[in-house]
Amino acid sequence: MILLDNVTVQVPGWRAPITILHNQTVLFRKRARVSILAPAGSGRTTLARVLGGVKRPMRGRVFIEGSVGWPIGFSGLLNPMLTLAENIAHVAGLLHVTSGEIGAVVAWFCDSDKILERRVMTLAPSERALAVFAISLAVPVDHLIADDKIMVSDTRIAARSEQLLRRRLDGAGLIFLSRNAKLLERWCDEHYVLLNGSLRAVADPTEGQCLLDAQAKTEIAEFNDV
Repeated sequence: MILLDNVTVQVPGWRAPITILHNQTVLFRKRARVSILAPAGSGRTTLARVLGGVKRPMRGRVFIEGSVGWPIGFSGLLNPMLTLAENIAHVAGLLHVTSGEIGAVVAWFCDSDKILERRVMTLAPSERALAVFAISLAVPVDHLIADDKIMVSDTRIAARSEQLLRRRLDGAGLIFLSRNAKLLERWCDEHYVLLNGSLRAVADPTEGQCLLDAQAKTEIAEFNDV
């Protein structure tokens, strides 16, 4: 399980800090598949890092029972000056597994052993995306975190992408943050919307989108009245 205990998350703003979460207490149960509908610019990536234990909240505590994977497809995982194999060795050390375990998954997913010998800076964007996706799902964990993207967009490898994701979801929980309501509904069965600094439970992402649309209309009306 992952528990947010009276958590406040802020990021620097132009004139004042921007609040992403304000005094929130939420429990994400073990093996639950949870969606968080969060529009662009709402602090989605920052919240994903807090949920994964990578970033500390401004106030409150985050309790994580079990292991958490690196956010799926997070490109900040790799050092561009190192080879893919060297990056994998670093990740393996953090996860307390052998680099061979991760390397084998990456080579299978990318359909190439030689890609491991290349510097990340020489990889094409599509190759880098495949490698990062494979690394983030190479090792079984108790909790998966997905920030906007949950599968690779390359149609040639979509089936392999879904196969790997479903294998890792077997017995694991998922927290999926995205602005795509349809994608959230496909992968999750518990739903929240990030609204005015709170995580509000909703029946489905469509209800969450209606709440976000209503908020946007209110803000436009208030602006026009000024």
